[in-house]
Amino acid sequence: VLYIQENSGPTPLTGFQASSNNILELDTVVFNDISTVCPTYWNWNIDPLTGWSFVNGSDANSQSPQIVFEQPGTYLVTLSTGNSNGISTIQQTDTIQVNTAVGLKSVLAEGLKLFPNPTRDLLQLKNVPSSIATVKITNMLGEEMMAIFDMNTQSLTTSHLSPGMYLVSVTSTNTVLLQSRFVKE
Repeated sequence: VLYIQENSGPTPLTGFQASSNNILELDTVVFNDISTVCPTYWNWNIDPLTGWSFVNGSDANSQSPQIVFEQPGTYLVTLSTGNSNGISTIQQTDTIQVNTAVGLKSVLAEGLKLFPNPTRDLLQLKNVPSSIATVKITNMLGEEMMAIFDMNTQSLTTSHLSPGMYLVSVTSTNTVLLQSRFVKE
């Protein structure tokens, strides 16, 4: 004999991944829900309550929302999930550090240009400062990848990268920062 009690199944195990944890103001972060045991309810809380907003039709109850962070600071993003068996007793919280672009606005207005974008093997950079200190590539998880930059051709080799979205950061010797995103096919 097997006795089954209705509504006695497990509640979800809450989890999510942020596309980036260290960004500039006005950047958008995608939060991908990776909760298990069939959640049907999501509740996203962001502290502080101002300085950010949901974008692209997402809201506090979206499974995988997109949030633009409009002001510099440290934000705590918390997810609670639930299903017909109840709300998870475990929440996940992640910290998003938003850095200011003050002092960079005039440089960013012209901005770092990348082409072709999406790219396969080689990415040309335009509007690069004449005195470059560093060139970095980071993936959307904030992990630094190997950057092979040719100063003569102003190009970046991308053939070693896996398909996905990346961020190029160029810092000049006078600490001017230029950033731009690209997609590797």
